[in-house]
Formats: sequence, structure tokens, C-alpha cells
Amino acid sequence: MRAGRYAASKSVFAVLTSVAAALAAPSAYAWSNEAHRITAFMAQEMLTPVAKATVAELLDGTDLAEASVYMDSYRLALKRELPGSERWHFDNRSVCDDSQGSNSAIRACEDGNCASAQILRWFVKLADRNNSKEERRLALRLLVHMVGDIHQPLHAADDNDTGGGQKWMMRPGANQPQNLHLVWDVDLPKLAMRGLSEQQVAKDLIAKHKGKFAGWMKGDPAIWSAQSYGIAKRLAYGKLPGFSCGEVEGRPTGLLNGKPWPSEPLPLDRDYVEGAVGIIPVLLAQSGARIGGLLNIALDPEGAKRQIQPPPVPAATPPEPPTPPKTTSLREALGR
Repeated sequence: MRAGRYAASKSVFAVLTSVAAALAAPSAYAWSNEAHRITAFMAQEMLTPVAKATVAELLDGTDLAEASVYMDSYRLALKRELPGSERWHFDNRSVCDDSQGSNSAIRACEDGNCASAQILRWFVKLADRNNSKEERRLALRLLVHMVGDIHQPLHAADDNDTGGGQKWMMRPGANQPQNLHLVWDVDLPKLAMRGLSEQQVAKDLIAKHKGKFAGWMKGDPAIWSAQSYGIAKRLAYGKLPGFSCGEVEGRPTGLLNGKPWPSEPLPLDRDYVEGAVGIIPVLLAQSGARIGGLLNIALDPEGAKRQIQPPPVPAATPPEPPTPPKTTSLREALGR
């Protein structure tokens, strides 16, 4: 009945969504502020005393949670100052086009304007104490945000639909339709929070998953993004009712029951929502752990060797930072 009710206004809705799609781009979306702040609160708790002192100094006393949403809050300004930065929120690979095989990840970032490549770039800038405070502060803000973004599955996959931005869904219990990307960005994280505060969710995730942090730090951003792509392929797209891959006018794309994807909203079933809500806390935990681990490696390499999971309460007066690390790449740092 619900699907029929929306089908009745299909023509009007199609016009509205076509306008919205023309205005939208993948960079228009990102993990919700809540999700970014949760990962930042997690990372803050993981920092060694040296790393925590350096973060405080770089941010002039503001917290990491505020820094984590900088890239969204100043998106337009960054686009002017840092050309290509609007594409640093994602590593979108086609969920249906397997023609390039393992090279599809390379195609998604041919010019370096993707999240995984930029994470490497700005990690190096943050770790280099010869850079100015302003440049390292910017690097910190970008790094915290981009690592968070690549853990949202629809920042790693695309179906010719701006990462789900052109697939309209009606979630159980919702009052109005929402595009699939925003369902994953906003709606599902809020459901996963279960009404708890961001700080409490962060503490709970640390308590539940801290034994996995060292394992989660293995690999590099391209691998982490590939993991998100796998979740998008299997769940975010793959479990949509009626979804399958096919072709339209010779172009690989997702189909609904073997036909081109319609413009009107489609109902999401409860099994889909429950499966997504079940995986999102793990994605947030992985993101927070990896942010904290990267910041420790960049800002306190000696402390990072000793400790990847959350440290004990730091001393009142943190020790002075060690000599600048000579790290030239994240892969090298993670291998030490």
C-alpha cells in the first residue's frame, strides 16, 4: 500500500528528484556530524599524552570532535582554496562495473583526488614538524574527517547514482522518503546510537572493541576503503530489495527486479535496516581506532609503538614531544 501511494505521485516526485540529482554530487554528503564526532571522541581517548598535548596545541584548545566536522562546515571555502578537495570525502568505485577488475580502485583515484590518497598526503604533512602550525592544523582537521568518511560504505562505492544519492527509499517508521546515501549518513547512525550521547557511544565502542584495535591498524587507507566497498557491494547496495547488476544502454548499472531503477521511493524492509544498524557501530569503532592510531603515529611515534589501544589517564604535565619523526609515508610508519 505504501509503495502504491507514492507511485500515484510519481510524475511530480520524478521532477523534484531529477532537479535534486542535478544539484547533488557525491561530495555533498558525508557521515553525519554525530558519526564524525563519535569517531573523534574515540580517537581522543586513545591518544598518548604526547599526542594529546600536540593536538591541543595545534587546535588552540578546541577539541578533536569539533575538528572532525571542519571539512564539512567549510566545504565551499576549501573547494576554493584547495581545488579538488570536494572529492576528498570518498573513493567511489562502481559497484556493478567489474570490467577493470582490481584496477577499479586505481580508476577511482586516477588524479589523486580521493580520500585514501589524500589521507596519505596529509598524514605526512601532520607528522612533519618542519611544517607551520597552520599547515599541520589543517592536516589534522582533514585527516580526522577523511578517515571517518572512508568507513561509510557509500563513500567507497557508486552505482551511477552519486553514491546512493539518486535512489530514494522509505525507511520503516519514517515520515518521508530519503535518498539512500543520507539513510546511511544520518538515519542509520542515529538508530545505532539508541538515544545515547556521542561521548557515551564512543566510550561503549572502546570498551567493546579495544582488543581489536591493533589488528584494525594493519593495512593502509586504500585497504580500509576497499573493506567499505565490500560492505557496500554486499549490503548497502546488494541487500536492497530486488537489486541486481545489469546493463542499461551498454553501461553496467544496478537494476530493480531486472529493470532500470525507478525514480519513485521504494520501501526498505526491516531486515535491511537491522543489518545496517548492526554493522554501523563496528564501522564507527574501526574509524575511531584508526584515527587515534594514525594520530599517535604522526605525533608520538615512540608512544605509538608501545600502545595502540587507549592509554591510562595522562600525567598532569605531559612530557615534551620527541624529535620530529622522519616518516615519509604512512605505509612505512605502519610497518615500523
